[in-house]
Amino acid sequence: MNIKNSLQKLGFSAQDVEVYLTALKVGESSVGAIIAKTGFHREIVYGALSRLEQQGLVQAFEKKKIRHYQAQDPAILVRKEKEKADLALSMLPQLQELFTQPAVSIKVYEGAEGLEEIEKDWAASLKDGEEFYCIGGAGDAWYEVAAPFYKKYHDRLLKRNIRLKTVTYANESRGIARYENLKFNAIRVLPENFRVPSSSVIYADKLLLQIFGEQYIGIVIQSKKVSETYRHYFSSLWKQGKPLT
Repeated sequence: MNIKNSLQKLGFSAQDVEVYLTALKVGESSVGAIIAKTGFHREIVYGALSRLEQQGLVQAFEKKKIRHYQAQDPAILVRKEKEKADLALSMLPQLQELFTQPAVSIKVYEGAEGLEEIEKDWAASLKDGEEFYCIGGAGDAWYEVAAPFYKKYHDRLLKRNIRLKTVTYANESRGIARYENLKFNAIRVLPENFRVPSSSVIYADKLLLQIFGEQYIGIVIQSKKVSETYRHYFSSLWKQGKPLT
């Protein structure tokens, strides 16, 4: 785990991360010691320490008329994030009452980070025991992008009894079967002369279109009508496919 990237995902700026990690390492210290360790301008360090103090992550005090700082137990960070999550959950019913879902929305995701966000959206959008569907797949190409993270997400879906069905071609099916737990992903093989325009995944009320070029691009269309149309399309292809042997 890259601790600096993780802290930035929690809302820290890159400079605040450096100052916070330095404060944790050096313990009780003056501002000068932190400036020397980080190499930042004193105004940047003072600003970062002020923000960290407001969050309860460092404590300021006077010692021999010199202002010192002491990082607090990092468990405070976890507690504060949990408090934020609990607050957000308590607000969710009221916020959803105010939310007007557009008939159609489109989001574009890029690269491995984008694909991981899509994996998270599968988990958030699908209910326990539901199925979702893949047309085409991309064999090795998909797993090369998803290698660092896909297995943990798929294992979690399987534990919730969520399963994927895939219709694809013989060469791609072998690539998928090398990586997947077939209890999670049931595969049927289409005739060799059959072609589909792109790899797509239908889940909940969404359609994911996947493009593999210089980098992965995923286009998620949220539309009940579009997802239903592709669901029927998948069903007809599933009937034509043969179980993977």
